[in-house]
Amino acid sequence: MPTEDIWFLSRRRLIRPLRSFLPLALLLLLLAALLPVPAVRADATIVAPWAEREVGDNHVAGSSSYADGTFTVSGSGTDIGSQYDKFRFVYQPLSGDGTIIARVASVSAGNGRAGVMIRNDLNNWPASVNALMTLRMGGTAAFQYRGVAGGNTTIVNAPDSPIVAPAWLRLERKGNSFTGAVSSDGSTWTTVGSATVSMGQNVFVGLAVNSGSDSALNTATFDNVEARLSVPPPWANRDIGNTGAAGSAFLRNGAFVVQGAGDEVGGSYDQFHYVYQPLTTDGAIVARIASIDAGSDGGVKAALVIRETLSDWPPAREAIMGARANGSSFFAARLEPQTFANLTEGLAGSLPTWVKLTRRGNLFTGFVSG
Repeated sequence: MPTEDIWFLSRRRLIRPLRSFLPLALLLLLLAALLPVPAVRADATIVAPWAEREVGDNHVAGSSSYADGTFTVSGSGTDIGSQYDKFRFVYQPLSGDGTIIARVASVSAGNGRAGVMIRNDLNNWPASVNALMTLRMGGTAAFQYRGVAGGNTTIVNAPDSPIVAPAWLRLERKGNSFTGAVSSDGSTWTTVGSATVSMGQNVFVGLAVNSGSDSALNTATFDNVEARLSVPPPWANRDIGNTGAAGSAFLRNGAFVVQGAGDEVGGSYDQFHYVYQPLTTDGAIVARIASIDAGSDGGVKAALVIRETLSDWPPAREAIMGARANGSSFFAARLEPQTFANLTEGLAGSLPTWVKLTRRGNLFTGFVSG
């Protein structure tokens, strides 16, 4: 957290001892990305959490690079499918549910594939259980999957082919259910296929490219790449109160993204999506609110909260330090359950902004930093 321009905003003392939960973020009618995204250098280097490797016996070695928001992946290999795989893979670990989205900007080899994959392991043989949403230069988009290691691959072609680059691909995992979709604009999606595929908890998600040949390379470029990973332990998430629409939370390129509905937090009731973990003693939480994507309405908020319980009703005692979509900061505290939270207005400002909330005994203090 920057040390300059730190402002003490307000503090409140809660009367009785507080068993509390320490959240990362909450959100009302907004999309908020919290914490700085680790920089990916624009120097043509694949950096963590991404890694790269050949899968299968590829006679021509591939390569991978990243620059200015674009992954360039070159791969050889006769097939991704049938009973074996040969391709170049740029990947990162995925634990549990998750989604990968990418726009295939270009593909150079007509018989090659470029797509987004979730793969059970990185073994060359037997070829791993996997699911893949892919695009070929010739205009075929397809969802494919292998349910048994070394087994046959099932391919479901998109009904609206030809679909040519640039095109958006999405692959989603929920438990053992995998769904592939295609889009021309990244907003309106067409489901190509779904399948039940048994995979482990810890798998790999990424970009897959082959050429259809062991003696030539296919080069594909991907931009707008987004790996949405499950919120990792010890974090958990849930809606608080009658929000009207279910919220969600995920990791995207190292940042927490929280989506939620509801029209109040810190008033006489609470309605928000909550990402939290237990806090059993004194502590502090610091976050950079990078963006709030629901407009400039002053009622739209993202905040840090230390809360006594997870109950929907009555609303729990809590301390809140946050910012509105217009950039102004605020501190609030509900001293007793089912009462109106006292509100202290902070500074006018703009996003991104840093916020900090501390607990020392029953003393809670909120800070904001430009």
